[in-house]
Amino acid sequence: MLRSHSMLIQEIDDYAQRAENMLQNGVSDGERGSASGDSSAGY
Repeated sequence: MLRSHSMLIQEIDDYAQRAENMLQNGVSDGERGSASGDSSAGY
């Protein structure tokens, strides 16, 4: 169960980094709709 928790935390941390990058790049690269769709698929 500890492994599941650590894997879950790692996935959440990875998603948080992707979301932060999307927020930072979204301002300048707002036209990239495919990038948002790819991230939502992973979510």
